[in-house]
Amino acid sequence: MFLKLRGKEILKHSSIILAVSAAIALPFLIVTSDKFTWYLKFYFLGEGGQLEGISLWRIIDSQGYAVPKTALIACMLISFLAVYYVAYRNRMGIWKTASLTLIIYFMIYPKIHYEYFLMLFALLIPYVVESKKMVAILYIISVLSGVTLLIEQRYLDWGIASAHSTFFISIAAAAMIAIDICLLLIFRHIFREKAWLEGEPLF
Repeated sequence: MFLKLRGKEILKHSSIILAVSAAIALPFLIVTSDKFTWYLKFYFLGEGGQLEGISLWRIIDSQGYAVPKTALIACMLISFLAVYYVAYRNRMGIWKTASLTLIIYFMIYPKIHYEYFLMLFALLIPYVVESKKMVAILYIISVLSGVTLLIEQRYLDWGIASAHSTFFISIAAAAMIAIDICLLLIFRHIFREKAWLEGEPLF
C-alpha cells in the first residue's frame, strides 16, 4: 500500500514514521547512549559481543570460523527487498509476505534463539495446516531445534568440554542445515499456495 502513495502522501507518512521512531529512541539515546548504541551495533552490525542462539552461523562461529555478520545482515536485507518486490509483482497479501520474510529471517539472521520458533510457527500455521507434509515438516523443525538447543546450551553456552563435544556440535550443525532445508520447502509451498486468509495485496 505504501508503494501506491505519491508525492506529499509519501512525505507525510515518512515524516510520521521518522517522528515516532525518534520520539521512542531519543530518551534512550539521551539517558543511556552507550548501551543504546551498543544494542544497535550488536543487532544490526553484529559488533560488540559473541553470537548467541541456535543458528548455524553461531555454531560455525563457535568453532573458530569467522562469520561475516555484517554481510549476513546485508544479505538478509537484500532478500527482504527481493520478497517485497515479488510480493508487489504478484499482488501478495500481507500475511503471505510476512511469512516469506520471516522464513528468510530465520535462515539468514545469525542471532536466532529457540523461543523465536514459536513466533514462526504461529505465523505459518494458516498456510501449512491443510498439508500433512508441511505439518510434518513443522514437527521436524521443532524436534531438530530442540536437539540443537540442548547441544548448544551444554557445549557452547556452559562450555562443558568432553571427548564427544565435536561429535555433538556436528550434530547440531547438521540439524540446523536440515532446518534450513525444511524452511526452504515451506517457503516454496507458501509461495505457490493460497490460504483461506489471503486478503488485499500488501502493495
